[in-house]
Amino acid sequence: MDFNAPMQALWSYFNGNKATKVQPAPQPTQSSGGGLAQMMQAAGQQPMAMSGGGSGKARYIAEKPEPGEATVKFYPTKDYIHPTETNKGTAWAPLQMPVTAFKSLAKAHAEALDLNIIDPDTSKYILSGGLREGRWGDYGVNQVDVNYKTPPPSHLRSMVANSDKVAADLKAAQLAEQEAIKKGNVDASVKHHRNIQSLQANLSLLDDLILKDEKWTGAKSHAELTKKAQLLGLPESTNQELIRDKDTGKLITKVDRYRPDYSRSQDERARFVPFALANKIDELPKGAKGLRVYQAFIGGGPLAKIRAGQQSEMQDYVTEHPKNKDSYNAYQKTMESFRKKK
Repeated sequence: MDFNAPMQALWSYFNGNKATKVQPAPQPTQSSGGGLAQMMQAAGQQPMAMSGGGSGKARYIAEKPEPGEATVKFYPTKDYIHPTETNKGTAWAPLQMPVTAFKSLAKAHAEALDLNIIDPDTSKYILSGGLREGRWGDYGVNQVDVNYKTPPPSHLRSMVANSDKVAADLKAAQLAEQEAIKKGNVDASVKHHRNIQSLQANLSLLDDLILKDEKWTGAKSHAELTKKAQLLGLPESTNQELIRDKDTGKLITKVDRYRPDYSRSQDERARFVPFALANKIDELPKGAKGLRVYQAFIGGGPLAKIRAGQQSEMQDYVTEHPKNKDSYNAYQKTMESFRKKK
């Protein structure tokens, strides 16, 4: 494996056989009762902590490294170290983070500090947060929505009013269709469905015209986050979405949507992690930082408190447990090797 200059901090780590080679694992077989978690364990993968935004549903999505790929081992929770009720008495095998993902995340961490993208207290959670879902392609960040925090311009008032009316009619039609389906009224449900399709087409046309208006500018925070995206070298956002009030359904603002491009470099995708955190800081009350930011980043829903506790536990285990000492020290050294010389 060819390491460039900033990777010198890892030489002793890898030469000491702390980086492992992943052996081909047996493929999971279809099972009617074993469940996805058991299938993943049979394939050499471990179920990660619950995730999924506000849904409160468990997502076992830890990615398995390619056979022969060099990895760095982590034990992110007690379930990877001790027998627990969750692991049914047998500690899970360590999470294996590919060296490429490890290096890119450390580099993004260093750049975030040098460019003042996020504060040091929040940056401390980049590693444990990046390990959370075991998704090495995007570290669990599949999009970042930067809020304009400004209402539609006054010259769009009439168009926005029409959009709000069509949106309200669409919601009513969808409810009517559901009611017709419950009652088994096929004719009514078909009629409502056709109406829904027509309303959706009209709403799409109206909203596209609203989004294309170049006079709609964002608040100061939007400009600051746009600048941070540029500093990180992220692709310019080409997708916008209108945001409506959850209760009234009325259009209130819009967002720039940034998404990682999986055909581009691992380094670039890693930079989405600090950018997503910077965006989350902007959404929270002034002064929010550190664990508070990551807990909010994980999401809400009925399991929000559980997930927040998990993140706190992961941070403690990743940074302090003896089993993670070598891997964590290697990460810190790699990150510091990427820092700009003062």
